[in-house]
Formats: sequence, C-alpha cells, structure tokens
Amino acid sequence: MCSYCIREAWIGRVVWALSSPIMGGLSKWNILRDEDMSDRMPQIFAAVPEVVSGVLAHEAQQAWRDWNPLAWQMIKLRGLLTEPRPAGDHVHVQPAHSRSLWHHLQILFERTRQVRVEAQAPDAQENSHL
Repeated sequence: MCSYCIREAWIGRVVWALSSPIMGGLSKWNILRDEDMSDRMPQIFAAVPEVVSGVLAHEAQQAWRDWNPLAWQMIKLRGLLTEPRPAGDHVHVQPAHSRSLWHHLQILFERTRQVRVEAQAPDAQENSHL
C-alpha cells in the first residue's frame, strides 16, 4: 500500500478488500491510523482517514484464485493477504478524526510562510550576481 502517499494527498477515506500483515500501512506500521504524523507535520500529513476494510473480500479472493490458483495458495499459506476480519462478510469501519481549528490555523500559517520565502528567494539570487 502507498499509505504515506495517501496521508500526503489528504485522502479522507481508504477502502480495501484484503489486508497484508507483512506490508500493509494499517497492519505492520499503522501509518493510516498514526495521529502523531499529523501532529508533528500538519502541513504535510492529513488527519487520520476513515478506514473501511473487508469490502468485497470474498470477490477479491476469488479473483486471485481465478488468476492463478497455485499463486493464491502460496499467498494464503505464507499469510501475505488475509481477510481484515475473520467474521465472514463483515465490513470494518474505523472513523476518521477531524482536525481542530488550531490545526487548520497552523497549516494556513505554514503555507503562507512558505509562499513568502519562495517569493523572496529569486531576489536574493539576482543580488548575488552583482
């Protein structure tokens, strides 16, 4: 999964069928649910998104099985892709966290500061050639 990209793009909802305990952004490193990322770098990382897992899980398993039954058996045996929840057709939703007004003000301040720095940078380069 591209969990860092999802957080940087400020995507509010992430939906998937099968989890990966080996390389998933919610399972091993918990990138999608890490509120500390948003707090430390609010100008880069969005708030924790809503996460919906298990959507069409049986259909996804069937697609793997149809594509390559041997590969699917190896994936299952190694535990590379698993159902997010063992309870059949259950879809699990973890709600998003909204940002506070203070958080939005911090982002606005940081972005306006970056624009001012970028606007002043070309003048400094012109003066250095004189």
